[in-house]
Amino acid sequence: MFGRRLVSLALLTLLVALSACSQAATPSQPAAKQDAPQPSAPQQAATQAPAPQPAAPTQAPAQAPAAKQEAPKTAPVTGKLGGEIRYGMNNEPDSLDPAKTAQASAFNVMLNLYDTLIWQDPADLKYKPGLAESWESSADGLTHTFKLRKGVKFHDGTPFNAEAVKFTFDRLADPATKSPFALGKLGPYQETKVVDEFTAQVVLKAPYAAFYDALSQTWLAIVSPTAVKKYGDDFGRNPVGTGFMKFKEWVPKDHITLERNNDYNWGPTFWNHVGPAFLDRITFLGISENGARLTAFESGDLQIIETVPEGDFDRLKKSGKYQMFTSRTPGAPMTMFMNTEKPPFNDINVRKAVLQGLSRPDLINTAFFGLYTPADAPLADNTLYYAKKAGGMYPYDLEKAKKLLDDAGWKVGSDGVRAKDGQKFVVDYVNLTTYEPMVVATQALLKPLGIQVNVKVFDQATRVSMGHKGEGNLFSTGVIDSDPGAIQLVYHSRNLGSFNWSRIKDTELDKLLDDQAKEPDPAKRAALLEQAQVRIMENAYSFPVYNFARLFAVSAKVKGFRTHPLGSYPYLYEVSLE
Repeated sequence: MFGRRLVSLALLTLLVALSACSQAATPSQPAAKQDAPQPSAPQQAATQAPAPQPAAPTQAPAQAPAAKQEAPKTAPVTGKLGGEIRYGMNNEPDSLDPAKTAQASAFNVMLNLYDTLIWQDPADLKYKPGLAESWESSADGLTHTFKLRKGVKFHDGTPFNAEAVKFTFDRLADPATKSPFALGKLGPYQETKVVDEFTAQVVLKAPYAAFYDALSQTWLAIVSPTAVKKYGDDFGRNPVGTGFMKFKEWVPKDHITLERNNDYNWGPTFWNHVGPAFLDRITFLGISENGARLTAFESGDLQIIETVPEGDFDRLKKSGKYQMFTSRTPGAPMTMFMNTEKPPFNDINVRKAVLQGLSRPDLINTAFFGLYTPADAPLADNTLYYAKKAGGMYPYDLEKAKKLLDDAGWKVGSDGVRAKDGQKFVVDYVNLTTYEPMVVATQALLKPLGIQVNVKVFDQATRVSMGHKGEGNLFSTGVIDSDPGAIQLVYHSRNLGSFNWSRIKDTELDKLLDDQAKEPDPAKRAALLEQAQVRIMENAYSFPVYNFARLFAVSAKVKGFRTHPLGSYPYLYEVSLE
């Protein structure tokens, strides 16, 4: 089950998602191995419109200057009105409620349904007005006042106002909501004060360096209070926002369909037109098996697919029939997490042996046809405050890795598998079906070390549940986020039972992650994050594998394709069909 069309990589997030962080995301880069870690200028396929140039990373300030409403665009609308896009994702979301999900696939759909108070421009990475026309912050960085846009309505007719902002943020902060990701993005939230109908004042308990960055992400999008009260726990299956698309239906394990919001007239000024979207409908299909997704695309049933199988990317590009995009994402790279709670990875020297004895280039070349660059730190190299000091600690050295295992008491048996105290060195590598090439390649590359890897691939829900419960030895995921503090999701002890899949309990690391989140001084925050990254690598809590990029294939009939600053999500508002 390991071949050219098999499985490419899906990325969760967290969120985020996963979700948090400040980036230099390249909307489209050449699909080739990069020699330099810095984002390069994008290259376009013959039929592709020029993409915006990448900008240098910027920090999300603890205090942002007052933002003024920008003049509306006067450029003519050039897209053709009408039509439907069928979009193939690598998995079905768990929920379309920003408060209840941490999945990248959910963000992908929610970006069309909801608006945020502010937006981040992918061209210059500056914050621009959204549902808030302007904002200002107090000198201490604790009070943030937003002047809201008038005349906006949710899809159910509920007026957008300061009460809706308060409802959204209070709901996230409520422990009963059990938000897996958005709560972390909200930071040290204290309350929202309704100054008047169109003025909301958000008060924080402490300075929060990533606050404006967080507000620009869909995890903190404003939801309809009426709809949440009506649907309760089922709101995630009946989402209502103010976005350019409205929810139509969700047929589980089949498709999610959105329809144009004809009243929409409040998008950010950096979008390429004003008023309603061009498309009548967008239908998202979660197809985890790469071969099936690719076949549906090449047959014309899908117009856009993500996570193109690496082995097919160049073939599709050379055919000249399609537009091909490689979009780097900021945040935490694709990372292998080792369960530190139980043998064999409860021993730091065993973890170090894996870091020393598993070749990243060989893994990338074997599983992904060399399309990605190796990662060597807890942050991707295009993310703000990536620490070079944390990288390069474990150069590939198979003999040194073997000695570490020998010294730790794991001796090679007659069958070539190591053992200690009667226990074989056999580990379960739990992953999503889409990740299978990575798992199979890891199995082959760890065999010379005397480590036997069992391939365990499942659907998204099962894989995430097993990771949360620690039911396995190895797990992989990454974090798509523009603020570097997002790595707390996978390394802070408060996220045991969530995405802390290495099961780390490190009070010193927790303090570093907590302190950086409230540090307003960029230099001091950089130092704290460097210390955190170094500590993670010194303790061999994880194995950063490669710097993630989302691979897209787009029909030649699709015009206006480009991606969000987080790299993994397209702005379908701008898309039209020929």
